[in-house]
Amino acid sequence: MTLVIGASGFLGSYLLRELLRRSEGDIIAASRSGTAFVKDDKVHPLAFDVTDRVQIKSLARRVSVVEDLTVYYLAAMHHPDAVEKDPALAHQINVEALARFLSGIENIARLYYTSSDTVYGEGSAAYRFGESDPLNPINEYGRSKARAEQVALEKGYNIFRFPLLIGPSLTPGKNHFYDIVAQALTAGKQFMMFTDYVRSALDYATAARLMVSVDLCGKDVPKVLNISGDKALSKYDIGLMIAQKTGADSSLVIPGSSAQQGAFEARRANTILMDNSRVKSLLESAEIQLQF
Repeated sequence: MTLVIGASGFLGSYLLRELLRRSEGDIIAASRSGTAFVKDDKVHPLAFDVTDRVQIKSLARRVSVVEDLTVYYLAAMHHPDAVEKDPALAHQINVEALARFLSGIENIARLYYTSSDTVYGEGSAAYRFGESDPLNPINEYGRSKARAEQVALEKGYNIFRFPLLIGPSLTPGKNHFYDIVAQALTAGKQFMMFTDYVRSALDYATAARLMVSVDLCGKDVPKVLNISGDKALSKYDIGLMIAQKTGADSSLVIPGSSAQQGAFEARRANTILMDNSRVKSLLESAEIQLQF
C-alpha cells in the first residue's frame, strides 16, 4: 500500500497518476480537502490535516495492518512570502506536524520527504549544489524545510530535493502558474517572465515519474537525492517553452527582473542549480529535461 500525504496538490496529483500506472497496490490519497483528481478503485481519498493529532492516530490505526507501507510526504506550507509572515505557523506545519506524523505511524517501510532547493541558499551559474553540500537557506521557508529534513533523516527516512516545479494543473478549478501564463499567451496578452530567477527546473510529470522510479529501482537509495533537470532555466526561458507548447507568439513573453518589479516579499535566491548526477546514476538515466 502507498500513502500520499498532500495528494490534492499539483505534485500530488501527478504522483497519483504515476502510481496508478506503475504500482499494483491500493493508494490512500490524504489531503485537507479529502479529494483526489482521479476516480479509481485503487485510490482511496482521505480528509487529513497533518496538524491534527487525532487524525494522525486514526490514520495509524487504519494502516497498522499494512506490511509494506510506502509514504510520500508532500504536505507543507509552501509559499515563501506566507512563511515569512507567519514563521510560527510554518514551523508548526512543516516541522512539528511532520515529527508527530513520523512518531505516530510506526509501520512505515519507506518514506520520501519532499524538500526544496531553497535549503542550499544563494548559488551561482558556475556551481551546482550536491547533496552533501552544507545548507545555507536565506529565507524562513528554506530554513523550515531544512529543519524538516533533519527530522526525517533522524528517523532514517529519505529526502527528495526538488527545484522549481512547473506544469499544467491536473486538478479541475485549480490553476498553476503554468496555466496562468498559457492562458494569457494564447489570448494574445503579453506576460513578463523573470530573467534573474534561475533554477534546474523540472516539470511535474517528470518529477513524479522519477520519484516512483527511485522507489521501484530495487537498489539502495541514498538518503538525500536531488531530483532536478539538467539545464539552468530562468522563468523567461520557461515562458518561451510555454509559448512554443501552446503555439503562442513568443514575442508576447517579455523579459523582466524580479528585483525591479518588487515581486517577492521574502528574500529569494537569484540562482540555485543542483547536481542531479546521483539520481541519474541510480536510475541509469542519460539526461533529465523539463518538458511539457
